[in-house]
Amino acid sequence: MKSNENFAHWYRRAIHAFGAVFLVYYLIPSEGLLNTIKITATRSIITIFGIIEIMRIKKIINLFGSRVYENERVASYFYFGIGVTILLIFFPQQI
Repeated sequence: MKSNENFAHWYRRAIHAFGAVFLVYYLIPSEGLLNTIKITATRSIITIFGIIEIMRIKKIINLFGSRVYENERVASYFYFGIGVTILLIFFPQQI
């Protein structure tokens, strides 16, 4: 049992680190068709996350790594996704 808990702990850590992948968004140029694709992809991904979250709360699917207290409420990854979506679409930055 301890081995399973340790794996779940590191799995959650890896998922948190993977959250930094949104920085790739800034490497894609914000001109013409590419900008439209960026915005559409961002909205599509958060929509898919929303559908997965609804299915998880209704117990249609079970996501490995979620904590017990997250079973009946919206998980933190969805809040993070909403925040990143708002940040990327409404507050664009150039690098």
